[in-house]
Amino acid sequence: MQNKFLTIPEAIDLEHNTYIKAHEADPHAPKGRYICRDTRCNKPVKRILRDKTCFFRHYPDEGSVSHSKSQELHTRAIHEICNQFENVKKYGLTMPTFQLNTKQGIKEIVPFLSNFIIKTEWPLGKRFIDVAILDSYNNPILLIEVLHTHKVCQEKAADIDQYPWIEIKAKSILSNQRVLKIERHHRFPQEYDDFFQLDLLLH
Repeated sequence: MQNKFLTIPEAIDLEHNTYIKAHEADPHAPKGRYICRDTRCNKPVKRILRDKTCFFRHYPDEGSVSHSKSQELHTRAIHEICNQFENVKKYGLTMPTFQLNTKQGIKEIVPFLSNFIIKTEWPLGKRFIDVAILDSYNNPILLIEVLHTHKVCQEKAADIDQYPWIEIKAKSILSNQRVLKIERHHRFPQEYDDFFQLDLLLH
């Protein structure tokens, strides 16, 4: 019996090194052109049209693959961020865009990173960082905190303030993984810091 978790709305198109929605995919594409975007899987998927709805599904001979939505929201959001950056490394896909409010209005930043490492629940002193982007020497490039129930408190902000960090809402990540809307940040980029310092002090 097939379950609802095996339907996938989006995949990686290896022919064009980009993400693709199911309704945009070629129904006659050979096996291997489209793969699952989940880095824990990355197995070939095929386009299916059923009841006027398009989606991707794993090939039966690839075995049982579960992409359950039952995981806790915070955990799912962390994994989605990791997917975005890991797929950049593995398949040369475009970096996600970071969007933030500034005194000059909304700004969008596409980071340029190379030779980076992604770690989750990364220890920094007595703190654990949801997602850490590190260089090849394990030095932090960017720390990402996922906001689900609690914002980064003043104490944690003080403990990690020697490094650039950002905070993004979990629901925002899951609704659009390619445009990551930053709620608060520190030194990312530094010229916009003043806009966020008051907000940080008020929470």
